[in-house]
Amino acid sequence: SRWGYAGTRQLQRLDAAFSEHAFPNDGLWLDIDYMDDFKVFTTSAQHFGNLAQELKDLQEKGRRIVPILDPGVKAQAGYAVAQTGRDADIFCQNPEGQPFVGFVWPGRTWFPDYSLPEGRDWWAQYAKAFRLTGFDGAWLDMNDPSTGAADLDDMLFQRGNWPHWAYHNQYAMGMAQATRQGFL
Repeated sequence: SRWGYAGTRQLQRLDAAFSEHAFPNDGLWLDIDYMDDFKVFTTSAQHFGNLAQELKDLQEKGRRIVPILDPGVKAQAGYAVAQTGRDADIFCQNPEGQPFVGFVWPGRTWFPDYSLPEGRDWWAQYAKAFRLTGFDGAWLDMNDPSTGAADLDDMLFQRGNWPHWAYHNQYAMGMAQATRQGFL
């Protein structure tokens, strides 16, 4: 596992090297480079061809493929994950009642409010679809939550009714619960 493994070419090289050197390994991990423009629940066409078949070929050699999932959703028009989350009003809010904006890998990002059951259900639907593409698990990261230079005190939960400190320590747990629900 390291930053820079982006797709099946790197994974196939790792698989061959582990096999050649009889290095015991059953998992290959992908960091943010595998995504399309760092958008969660996407894969880059530049790094994958036939995703399901490429994953299956590695899995048949005993490798489990585990990509990273970060909670920051790129705030971008036309990106379905951002649009459905905005439409369902499940993003954490700022004091003005708008989606809280952080600045992480994808740039301007919104963050699912896992304190809401419907927020966890929304995430779980995407996690399920992502799992069904062929991945074996997920490495959950940046859920402390990492928001870049944005002031965490402005990140509010329960549609703006809870101050940040009321749910901060549970944020990662909410993401883990939602991801697990989707993967199961």
